Amino acid sequence: MLLLLDGTRTTAQLADELPADEEQVRRLVGQLAGAGLLDDGAAESSLSAVELERYDRQLLQFSAYERDSLPGFAYQERLRAQRVCLLGMGGWGSWLALNLALTGFGTLRLVDGDRVELSNLGRQVLYDTSAVGELKVTAARDALRRINPHVAVEGVPEFVGPDRAQVERLLRDTTLICLCWTNDAHFVPGTTGEMVHEVARRSRIPVLEVAGDPFDVTVGPLYPNDGTGPCFRCVRPQLRSLWWGPSTTTSELRKAQLSVTPLRRTENWQSAPSLSTMAGLAVNDLMAFATGYAEPTLLGRRFSVALRTLETRTDEFTARADCCATHR
Repeated sequence: MLLLLDGTRTTAQLADELPADEEQVRRLVGQLAGAGLLDDGAAESSLSAVELERYDRQLLQFSAYERDSLPGFAYQERLRAQRVCLLGMGGWGSWLALNLALTGFGTLRLVDGDRVELSNLGRQVLYDTSAVGELKVTAARDALRRINPHVAVEGVPEFVGPDRAQVERLLRDTTLICLCWTNDAHFVPGTTGEMVHEVARRSRIPVLEVAGDPFDVTVGPLYPNDGTGPCFRCVRPQLRSLWWGPSTTTSELRKAQLSVTPLRRTENWQSAPSLSTMAGLAVNDLMAFATGYAEPTLLGRRFSVALRTLETRTDEFTARADCCATHR
């Protein structure tokens, strides 16, 4: 019977094809519907026929785990309504943008003033040899449009600084922000990352952080910025405490590391395997967050995996009563 429930038959027609009468068919259909296992075959989607076929396997994923008894395409429509700003189009940004485009996040705004270099090609997935010397946002925009023409891609060739007016302009009309650069905002005051978080908090735009190197990847926290979970101001002292560590030796080493970071000639050295792992974990959670088909796991959490040992760690962060509770 399950194979016949494709939306093309009435209960009477089902009974004709099954060793059951119509009343039995109605009862079984009612039980399946009550358990949330059926989609409404009469529901219509605003997605085109091409989009429905493109995202077919993803719609099955939504239908298998969704909690609101909605057809799978309803969640895909929610993805299409998302407007994501990716700040930085290097290793993290290019892999995140690829995954966001493949899954059908509707609009991607790519922000970076850098140009493609030969040393980028081993890890930054959207660029090839022909793009060397080209603006990253231009090359990435063109690649993403080829990969998924149903996603709108905007390229903004700017380096972002801790300038409130610039950050407000770049984040205007977005529904989600991905911080795709080395972020020391938790430890150093006055950074661009801190300004992004401040503007996002005031504008109630969610922010995702990621981090990593060739041996370890970290995703999260995801800051909802709506009072339902910890914001940057809540997490900052907690993350500082984790990073400095309990010993004086570790604290001094961390301080020395921060002091020489601006002097390093090569700062970004992550490899393609770790970048693809990070991006998959991150966008998998963003899909849950943006659609509501499943519970996101990175709200107030940071998940890390050591790729050499496959050991994992999850850090939990809590909202401060004197902070997030005041701007719900």
